[in-house]
Parts: sequence; C-alpha cells; structure tokens
Amino acid sequence: MKVRTMLVGAVALSVVQFAGTALQAHSQSPKFKEVVEVSGRTHQGIRELTVAFSGPVSLPGISLGAGKYIFRQPANNIVQISDSNGRPYTMLITVPTLRQTAVDGYSFVLGPGPNADSPRRLLSMFAPGQTTGQQFVYPAAR
Repeated sequence: MKVRTMLVGAVALSVVQFAGTALQAHSQSPKFKEVVEVSGRTHQGIRELTVAFSGPVSLPGISLGAGKYIFRQPANNIVQISDSNGRPYTMLITVPTLRQTAVDGYSFVLGPGPNADSPRRLLSMFAPGQTTGQQFVYPAAR
C-alpha cells in the first residue's frame, strides 16, 4: 500500500509538471481546462491506468467529458477505454512513439483540438520511466 501511495504521488507530481509545461507552450487561450489527474495500477498482467480528466478531451472517434476513465493495454498497440465502472467505450489502435526523456509517472501529451470550439486531443501516453509510448492514430485532415 505504501508503494502504491508513493506511485500515485509521483504520478500526480509528474502530470502537474507536464501540464504546466503544456500550458506554457500553448500560445492561444484554450476554451477547456487542461489539467489531467492520473493514478496508475497494474492488474493481472494487463497494464491498466485510471485517469481523471478535469475537462473534456478528444480521442479518435470519441470525446470524453470530465470524469474518470480506465485505459487498458490488453496487447501491444491496442488501448481500450472504459468508464469508471469498466463498461467499454472504444478500443483504439496506437503506434509506438518516442520522447527524449523518461519521467517518473504516467504522462499524457495533449494537442490542440481540430478547431477552436473543440476539446484538446489526447495525442499519446507514456508509462513511468519509459521513453517509448503509445500514440493515438487520428484520421488525416481533409
């Protein structure tokens, strides 16, 4: 339990640091909040992450409102997203992506929405201590 508490603390600190950097990098005043609270855990060999969004975010083919969601990786390059009760919303294909530096906690990379009135896109996610993560695949703009 102590290890889990330390993990959750490290994850929260990492996400707060990342969110602050993302806010500074985003030049226009966003319509939606960008803070993401994250806690992570592993369950029976399947990577599982519970995420609480303070505002809406979008993913390929779906928008998620503020609230808690479960992100599972049942296989390489697959992410299943469920509500907080475990009811699945969608399953997405991802591609591996790299970053320069690993951080202690889970982190998400947010990008601009497809237009000014849209929530920010969730572009990729990284597990603690990893430089390789999962990038969500969005359809090409027309």
